[in-house]
Amino acid sequence: MSKPQLTSGVGSRRKGHVLVVPKTHYQEFSEVDGKSLNEVILISQKVAISLENLLNTDGITIMQENGIYKDVEHYHMHIIPRFKGDGFSWIESEITVNQVDFMDLKTSLQGYLSKISFKA
Repeated sequence: MSKPQLTSGVGSRRKGHVLVVPKTHYQEFSEVDGKSLNEVILISQKVAISLENLLNTDGITIMQENGIYKDVEHYHMHIIPRFKGDGFSWIESEITVNQVDFMDLKTSLQGYLSKISFKA
C-alpha cells in the first residue's frame, strides 16, 4: 500500500485545512484495512503537530464522517486548525440518552465487538 496523500480541504475557508486520503480507494471507513487506517492516523498526527507549530493554533480538530454525512465518496480524514473564536462548532442535539439505554447499548456493543475480525 502506498502512503496516504495530503490535499487541501476542498471548499474550505479555513487556512491549513488538510485532508489525508489513502491511495487505495475506500468508500466507507468500515472498508479500510488496518494498515491503511494506521498510516492515515499516523500521518494525521504528523500533520496536526506541524500545523500546530506552523500556524500557532489553539487546537486541532481531527474528524471523519461516513454514510450520508460524508462530503465526498471516499474515506478521508480532516485535519482542521482551530483558533479561539473561529466559530467552528459541533452542534449536539438536545436529546439525551438515559443510563439504562446507555448500559443496554454498552452490553450489546461489547457482544458485537467480540464477533468482529479486523482486516490487517
